Amino acid sequence: MKKQSNGFTLIELVVVIVILGILAVTAAPKFLNFADDAHESAAQGSFGAFKSALQLYKSQWLIDGEPTTRAVEGYANDVLFASIEGFPIGDTAGVTGSGCGEIWNNLLDSDLTTAEFGASIFPSLVDVKYWYTGDNKCIYYYIGTHKNKTTSIELPQLTYDPATGSTIFEHNTPSF
Repeated sequence: MKKQSNGFTLIELVVVIVILGILAVTAAPKFLNFADDAHESAAQGSFGAFKSALQLYKSQWLIDGEPTTRAVEGYANDVLFASIEGFPIGDTAGVTGSGCGEIWNNLLDSDLTTAEFGASIFPSLVDVKYWYTGDNKCIYYYIGTHKNKTTSIELPQLTYDPATGSTIFEHNTPSF
């Protein structure tokens, strides 16, 4: 009489494990790439919202009659003053380190957390790090899902010139 088998043979199990391993090796890079793509899309969306907010601010500045001695009213919490060209510069003295954060936070009603750049960009508890450059520009790095990194990597960067309203989107490794 033949005994009936109730399970898989060792060879069948090894073949299935090898096939799953091959699939995992093939799929893992694609999955990791999706995470990078999502991070890139979030950065582009945040920076795009900032650029749109700059244009809306300038529109409100024009509607207000191009004020130079007071904050533009009706936009950006009524606390940001405008440059000669109508773009937000923060307080009347112009842009400072904390002013870059003030501009970001008052233009955008967002869940993104921000902080001024300190001794290191990583690890970070915030989504966006900013600072003021010596040539009157604000630089914003989108950290997002890379908060737990311990070494510098290339990050999406937005450079904003309050004097002209120009913005430049690029990727850089933070180095200070």
